[in-house]
Amino acid sequence: PIVDTIGTFDELQAISRYAKLTNSSRPKLVLKPVIKLIQARHPFLKNPVPIDVELGDGDESFGGLIISGPNTSGKTVSIKTLGLLTAMALSGLFIPASSESVVGYFDKILADIGDPQSIERDLSTFSAHIMKINEIIKIADYNTLIILDELGTGTDPREGEALAVAILKFLSKRKSKIAVATHYTLVKKLPLSSEYFKNAYMEFDEQTLKPMYKLVFGMPGSSNAILIASKLGLSEEITQEALKIMLEGIDVYEKFVIEIQKEKREVQRLKDEIIEKMEEVERLKKEYKLKLSEIETRLEKIRKKEYDSLMSDIYEAKLLVSRIREKLLSEKLTQKDLEEINKEISNIASSVSIDDNVRDLIRVKSPKVGDKVFSNKFKQEGVITRIFGDNRVEILSGKLKFITSIEDLFEV
Repeated sequence: PIVDTIGTFDELQAISRYAKLTNSSRPKLVLKPVIKLIQARHPFLKNPVPIDVELGDGDESFGGLIISGPNTSGKTVSIKTLGLLTAMALSGLFIPASSESVVGYFDKILADIGDPQSIERDLSTFSAHIMKINEIIKIADYNTLIILDELGTGTDPREGEALAVAILKFLSKRKSKIAVATHYTLVKKLPLSSEYFKNAYMEFDEQTLKPMYKLVFGMPGSSNAILIASKLGLSEEITQEALKIMLEGIDVYEKFVIEIQKEKREVQRLKDEIIEKMEEVERLKKEYKLKLSEIETRLEKIRKKEYDSLMSDIYEAKLLVSRIREKLLSEKLTQKDLEEINKEISNIASSVSIDDNVRDLIRVKSPKVGDKVFSNKFKQEGVITRIFGDNRVEILSGKLKFITSIEDLFEV
């Protein structure tokens, strides 16, 4: 029917407009249940910070991603982005991420996010979570993507994190792909005992208390609850007492993580400084090249001006020399006349001197018989008649012949 056809076109247009609106692209689709999102953005947020996130490697050795870090740092947004973009790709939609992103095949996407407590059904937060988790466990398999936020909350923290670890281990035996956001230390320790899981944390600026929304792989993150409480104005007496209690119960692993994160932040700060200095160096190099080019252009103009002035002087000198030669050939001159002519030629020669910079511009490079040249030594213009093997040439200037070196010659 025509209505169905119009509906199909309307659907396709909506999909196309939404893809353009969110600057989405087509990901690479593969059969194995793997996800690799590059510059991924949550589709419902304004001005989201892009993240890179991956889950699964195709050979069943990595299928669990544990994301930790402070509250409001972006843990939940990250796992939601992972689930939403995967669902979009599998529905035939473009996704707000790089076209180099990869999305594999999942026949089920299951999630337990938020607080599902219900007064009507007489369910506490913990009970509601457990009922959801139980439903997930029943149907989870190799091609299942599972998104879990704060697994094991709503009860005694020690029992809750123990349950969380046990649930994740059980799901890993099913080879399900799991993305979980957590604060629990035991959950963050899972990668130490199981290669199936990997840690990642959301970066957080401890000075400004602002999340960086950057996902960093390879390490767990700290919740920084005491630090945040202190920065927000909670009594120093309370925060110091809390810190003392925490340090008494903290284990070596957590201390190690805290120290590593401090060192990592310092390394990142130094790296940023180096990058900033390198950018400044590149900017100065460009300025230097620009200035050098301007100076060379100006120098070239000065040389050209000197050359033009020099050639004018040479032309006038040639006329004088030509007149003197004619006078020598046509008249009988006294010794006094010869001395005056010799003096005049010397004056001409001294007035016509070629600057070294100009010589570099007009010096003869590859002389050939028949070339017109100018001899700086003899102050004569002539034609090359012979080229000797010892870097000398014979020049014919009118009826006068003379031999000089190639270095003495300049282009006419």
